[in-house]
Amino acid sequence: MALNLPPVDHTRSNEPFKSTGEDRLVVRVDGQMTDTTMIWHAKGERTNGAVAVFEVIWGPHDKSVHHVHTLEDEGFYVIEGSMTLHTPEGDVELGPGEFGWGPRYHRHAYSVGPHGARVLVVQVPGTDLYSFFKGSAEVGDLSGEGAFDEWAAWAQENFGARVFHPAECPPGQSIVDGERVPAGA
Repeated sequence: MALNLPPVDHTRSNEPFKSTGEDRLVVRVDGQMTDTTMIWHAKGERTNGAVAVFEVIWGPHDKSVHHVHTLEDEGFYVIEGSMTLHTPEGDVELGPGEFGWGPRYHRHAYSVGPHGARVLVVQVPGTDLYSFFKGSAEVGDLSGEGAFDEWAAWAQENFGARVFHPAECPPGQSIVDGERVPAGA
């Protein structure tokens, strides 16, 4: 199965601007990010790669696959609701007014509480993860044979993100390194 993944263009600028909140993505990916709206306030391309800032509105009990960023660090400031960062060291639970940090080269995933969450995400430096989320939203369904692996290879090649297969690292829980489910088990 061949996915229709978009090409990536890394054009940059660095001029004063004001976020209007109009740059939105609705992301629905099979088995994760099932009810997610992203409001991009500062894309990395607009800040010449200094920072990316976006607001994420997650639905109840949403979750992500485990992944590792190699190009950026990621911070989460919870405005409303709750979320949990799942790391090899254990869970980091966050509620309104709390901030969590996901450094690059450190595997993490998240899950959202029963009432959803509204979170301000800050990524430094500001890379082109907007294109990652846009491309992922366009694909949506990763259930076809080989689709997840193709998407994961695209994420690695274009965004330096290593994505772990859900069979190896089930979403929504912390998994200690070395205790992952072997691939294909």
